[in-house]
This record gives sequence, C-alpha cells and structure tokens, in this order.
Amino acid sequence: MVNFEVGGVSLNGSSNIKITNVNIQDPIGRSLKIGVNGRFSSAIFLTRKLASLTKKSDFKTQVGGKLVSIIDIRDDLVNIINSIVNKNVRSSLRSVPVYTQDEDIFNNPSGIPDCSAMYGILFNKIGIAINEFGCCAPQLSKDIKFSKNIVIDKVKIDGLIMDPRELVGFKNNRGEMQKDFSGNIMIIPTKKWYEGMNNFDIYMPFYHPDGYYDKLLLLQVLTSLLSDKDKSFKGNSNLDKSIIKYVTRGYESYHSIVGDNFKTYRNTDIMNHVMKGIVAIRLDFTQNISITNTRITNILNVSKLGLNNDYLGNYVDGKLSQNSNHRGHPKSSDLDIGYTGNAVRGISTIYSTNLSIRNNLITALTSRSGSVFGIDIQKGNENLLIKSNLINNLVAQCRALVKYKNNINTNPTPKVAGIYLRRSNNDVSITNTQVSNIFGCGETTKVLDES
Repeated sequence: MVNFEVGGVSLNGSSNIKITNVNIQDPIGRSLKIGVNGRFSSAIFLTRKLASLTKKSDFKTQVGGKLVSIIDIRDDLVNIINSIVNKNVRSSLRSVPVYTQDEDIFNNPSGIPDCSAMYGILFNKIGIAINEFGCCAPQLSKDIKFSKNIVIDKVKIDGLIMDPRELVGFKNNRGEMQKDFSGNIMIIPTKKWYEGMNNFDIYMPFYHPDGYYDKLLLLQVLTSLLSDKDKSFKGNSNLDKSIIKYVTRGYESYHSIVGDNFKTYRNTDIMNHVMKGIVAIRLDFTQNISITNTRITNILNVSKLGLNNDYLGNYVDGKLSQNSNHRGHPKSSDLDIGYTGNAVRGISTIYSTNLSIRNNLITALTSRSGSVFGIDIQKGNENLLIKSNLINNLVAQCRALVKYKNNINTNPTPKVAGIYLRRSNNDVSITNTQVSNIFGCGETTKVLDES
C-alpha cells in the first residue's frame, strides 16, 4: 500500500477485521511529491460551487479602489487550478513545479503533505476522526458502535512523513468560525503559506497596490457578498461584515477596521481538523484488538513550532476559553497542551478494551520539533497487555530550543518515551518490553507513568 496522503487503512465502526502480511509504506512525500498546500482543496470546492454563475448573476464590488467581478475572479482561479494540475502531471509528481505569482499561493515547496494527521492504520468508532483523540466521549450514548475483533499481524508500516501547516483562523464574539461558502476556514495570510506565519503582523498582504490579489481569499469574500443578494449561494459561509470590509478595503491595518471583535484560533488545518501529527497505528474506541509481529519504522514529522508571537500570545486550552487576544484552541486530547501537530506516535490507544500488543518492533521515530512516543496509552483503556516488544531510536530533535522556554503554553518542551501510560486507565500490564536509545531536550524515559 503506497502513495497515500492521510492513511493507509482507515475504518470506522468496523468488526471482524484481519490485516496480515501487509506493507504500508512510501506515502506521498517520499518518492512522489504533492506540489500544493491545503488551500488548493478550498479553491477546488469553491470554484465548483460557483460553476453555475452566469453573466446575468455576476456580482461586482470595489476592492482596493478597483472594480472586481466575481465571475472574473472565479474564472481566473479555475485557470490557476488547471495550470497547477497540468504542471504537476507533467512532473509526474516527482518534483514540485515552478509556479507563477498567481499560482504561488498554493505552493508546497517541500512536496510533503501539510495535513493535520497521517496514519498507517486507523480504527475508530462510527463517525469522523478529524477531531481530537477520543472525541466527544462524555456525549456518546451507550450504544456507540466500537471497532472490534481486529487482528493486525505481520504488518510493516514504514516511511510515514508529514509537514503540517497550522493556520490562523478567526472566531467572532459568538464563537463562530469564519468560513467560506464551501465550509473551509477563511484565513488571513500574512506571508506565503509555506513560510509560516510566525511574524504575524496583522496586515493584509493579499492585495497589492499594483493589482495583485490572493484570489482565493478574494473569491471567498465576494461569494459572501453575493449571498446577501442570492441566498442560494449562502452555503456554510458566515463571514462577518467587518471581516468583509477589512478584505475589500485592501492593504490596511487589521485593528483599524476589525478591532478586538475577532479572536484568533489555531491548532487546526484549513478544514478545521485538529492537529494530531503522525500515528502509525491509531485505536480510538476499539474492543478485542491484537497487534503482533508488526514493524513500525522510519517515521518522520518535520513540522515547525506552533505559531506564537506578541499578538497571538500563548494558547488557551479548550474551545470556550478566551482572553484579550484569542478564543481558545482545540487540543489533540485533554491531556495535551499547546500545538500538537508535531507529535509522532508508534501506537496510540484511547477508550479501548481487551488490547494485546505483543512481539512488535517500533524504531526510528523522529520529530523535528515535537514529542515522540513509542506506545501512547492515552485514557479510558482497560485490560491492556504490552509484552515482548522492542522499542528504540526515538528522537525529538528539538529545533529552535529557546522558543520552548519562552512559549511554554504554545510549544511545551517535547517529551520522549518508549511507553507513555497516562491517567484513567485500568488493568495495564507491561512485561518483557525493551526500550533503548531515546533522545530529546526535555523529559526522556523508557516508561513515562502518569497513572
């Protein structure tokens, strides 16, 4: 199983599954490159939803002192999309193409997926897995459909790699995420996407006096304005008028127009999926699982640190918390703090029962800036056997170490552990498992027991 972007095997609410003698390896980002960032999917969704627009339904407005047509911008964006697709086809996905100025807003120079998470194997309850680990457990009914009766044997998971991009989204005082017509988060880019936004200066560079626009952002706003006249184009858009005014006025100070009515929102990707990093095997809400004779090797997360500066400030944990600068941020679990897209886990389990992990090799797991765990026993697990496993060569490289000390709530100092046993678990047995060669700049231990 090769050339996947998010997961090799992903099953929700499944039962009686046997995965044996399977190789899950060489995802996109290794041999093949993905030359576009997450905003490219937003452009595709939005232009398709606007395909029915005709000249009779055209909408025009002033942007930065110039009259702009929504059909013209849509058509420009369609041409950009087609050009980018053709360039990537011609390169056979072996390299990232050279883009024009208009195309560059979708550039992904590393060629490595910039999504919120990557999995070798994922088993979850019925429902989506885009939120935090063990999402929504307190609200779940007793008749939840677990994934159960699963055998994973003689599987090789090798070479997973990702380069996640955290975004800065906005929520208003009612807690509403600012989204476009197609439901994607509207971001306010301040630099080229792939350069990150650590120097977030609260100015709007999508518009240039010479007439250059971030055409995706512009189309998002124009569609919202169109929906005031034609409700069929309302969709999932909920852009506030002050945000629209901010964009259409051009290169002006964010605070001069929006003020303090909007709060920043981080630790998600462009589709508001919570950052979770790489997990070779993720088990959420599972029962009767056996993982044996499996090799997890050569996992690399090259994520930068979480976004942080004087304006953005430290993270506030939880979706309802707020202070003067931002309105809370989702976490990968309630046991973590700060940015969580840079983590690496060999095996993760949460709210699972009757799990046996025996005779496996977990080796060569590396994160450039986050924590690394061979086996992460998160919470709500019961009757777990971890026996005769070999776990070694776990490395947190701790890039930009000084920033951890200054921004503890955004980028906590990485931990490295062969086995991480957290609180609220019952009947966990760990025997005959060898852990060696673990390296990092913070807490490093063979078994980190917080139970």
